[in-house]
Amino acid sequence: MNTTVKEFDRIRGEVDGKFVIGIIGATCPGYDYSPDMGFVVGNQIRTFIDSPEVKAKFGDKVRIFTGGVEGIGVDAFMGVVSAEPDDTKFFALIPKFDMVPDDDMGVHIMNKSKKPVLRRERYSLPTAYKNIARIKNTQCREVVAGEDMSDRRAFVAGIADVLVMVNGGAGTLNEAMNALRMGVPVIVVGRTGGKTGILGLRASGVRQIGAMEPPFFYHKYEAQEMNRFLQSRDIDDSLIIFADNEWDVQNKLKSIINTSNVS
Repeated sequence: MNTTVKEFDRIRGEVDGKFVIGIIGATCPGYDYSPDMGFVVGNQIRTFIDSPEVKAKFGDKVRIFTGGVEGIGVDAFMGVVSAEPDDTKFFALIPKFDMVPDDDMGVHIMNKSKKPVLRRERYSLPTAYKNIARIKNTQCREVVAGEDMSDRRAFVAGIADVLVMVNGGAGTLNEAMNALRMGVPVIVVGRTGGKTGILGLRASGVRQIGAMEPPFFYHKYEAQEMNRFLQSRDIDDSLIIFADNEWDVQNKLKSIINTSNVS
């Protein structure tokens, strides 16, 4: 654990951040998400950190990051650079390696179980980030954290002072759970769908859901996973903060920053 803490500190030192905001969300968001939601979140956060009250407390040392994957991360990055094209306050937190399907001339190689054979290769930031940066005549900074995606998820909570959750799947929920267990507040953006509803149930006192029951209709094993989160005793529910929608994120960030002991 000490080594991990040192790594958290190393990355915060590398990005030179006194207050670090992470935006987390699904790589493939569900139907209830629209790309403009992630865009507005990125835009509003980037605008907010240049406000006089934030600069008075942290100077130019507030940083924003996503997990460097497709989906909501790309939408948020587009929102960030729309507010400030020549940006040095954003970075993508990426793993060193990724597991990708092994193929031969574009045909996936299958094992005896008819599952794709995977190979390990260097992680490459999705082209969408690079194209957006190129159009805006800027760069997307890449910061490496962990050997693979599983490692990288631990760093998401470890380097952040607050996370903003937009939509989200199982991986996003895992990042939010890690954060709450580490005492990091999570702003849940309402009406964006995905696993945000599970945090809503947790905060309202629900401790169990059944399989194939409304409003989520989770299958048996997914419901079991959700119940483990709902029944976890090492989570402080007061750290789950709800924004009415993407435009309300600034207000919730303001309350967190005003009570932050970081300076």
